[in-house]
This record gives sequence, structure tokens and C-alpha cells, in this order.
Amino acid sequence: MARQPDDYALRRIHADRIVKRQIDELVGLAKGALLDGKMEQHEADGILAWLHANVECLDTWPASVLYDRLRGMLADGVLDPEEAGDRDRV
Repeated sequence: MARQPDDYALRRIHADRIVKRQIDELVGLAKGALLDGKMEQHEADGILAWLHANVECLDTWPASVLYDRLRGMLADGVLDPEEAGDRDRV
């Protein structure tokens, strides 16, 4: 009888699709956060937490860029008003 693949094997097999789905979800989160033209503290924290929970996509654009920028913006733990209104930085 054939052995069933384990979770690790399935993740390797479907890695490209998983990352694509994660990127699609991230783009949706970012669009929602920027809908009003600025990023709020809780939105930035939430997206950064989402990125920490979905590390498989961190080597893929736009996650790689967004992760670095959010980490820089939140390095002091506070999203400053200039950072919050700077759509081009995010």
C-alpha cells in the first residue's frame, strides 16, 4: 500500500501555490489598510504580525519589501504621523 504524504511533504509539493495565495492575501490586507490614504498603528502591527506568521512568502515581492519597510517604520514601536501618511513608503 502506498504511503500517504505527510504535512511537510505536501507543503513542499504545493509551496508555490501557498506563497501565491499568501501574497494575494497580503495585497488585500495592504489595500484595505491604505484605503483611507494612511496606515494606522493597529493596521501596521497587524500586517507585520501576519508577515511573521507567514514567513514562507518573505522572499517574494511585495512581501519582502513591505516586511523591511514595516520593520523600519515600527522599529521604535510607534507609527509616527509622517510614517502613517506616507503611502509611498509602504
